[in-house]
Amino acid sequence: MRKRWLGIALVIVLLGGVGAGWLLRIAYYPPILMYHSLDPERTGTPTVSEETFARHLRYLKEHDYRVVPVEELVAEIKKGHIPRRTVAITFDDGYEDNLKAVRLLKEYDFPATIFVIVGRIGEEGYLSPEDLRQIETHTKVRIGSHTIHHYVLYEAPDPELEIRGSKARLEEILGHEVRTISYPVGGFNREIMRLVKEAGYCCAFTTNRGYSRRIDIYALRRIKMKDSDKGLGLWFKLSGYYDLFRRIRSPE
Repeated sequence: MRKRWLGIALVIVLLGGVGAGWLLRIAYYPPILMYHSLDPERTGTPTVSEETFARHLRYLKEHDYRVVPVEELVAEIKKGHIPRRTVAITFDDGYEDNLKAVRLLKEYDFPATIFVIVGRIGEEGYLSPEDLRQIETHTKVRIGSHTIHHYVLYEAPDPELEIRGSKARLEEILGHEVRTISYPVGGFNREIMRLVKEAGYCCAFTTNRGYSRRIDIYALRRIKMKDSDKGLGLWFKLSGYYDLFRRIRSPE
């Protein structure tokens, strides 16, 4: 906790000091928010309450953040121009309680992406095929792959099946091409990145893992959101400079 607040203080000092313009140009990393479940009673996965998620969306709206689909963010990264105060919202796993999030996102007219574990679609506690179709038909929320079985991909018996098979199944359910994927537990290596590119995905998302601090559209780092995120802490996560003050873990 102390380190986090020291980091916030350092950001403020840096932005207010000489060379702030240079820092702004080279250090900005667009905040990509990562959620999982809105059921605080769920164990084994990160959760936030429905109230907290609503508070985060309200903060984004009231402070004029620009919430964009992940595909639009990737296009801007490729152009080398990411407008400040740009944010993307993602969910992992595809829990049924994500329908609460979808309702709130629709209320605020915000886009987001839910990365679903394809092998669990329709199982108890997870979104059904019809849920996925209805979400895409009636909201700005889109569906991406979180593989078939949620293996760490470089340990999977058949990584290519996880990558291509999940894409094919989602395309069968949704009736259109699926171009986004998130790596289970953020794990990947260079071979996995190659397979993802060759499968036709336009981008891939991880956690706080990477081979370097540069922006790589096949290893886009995300920020884990917590129930305790509010006030200055929430602002810091949305600042675009949060990535500077966290340790980048090895992807493999």
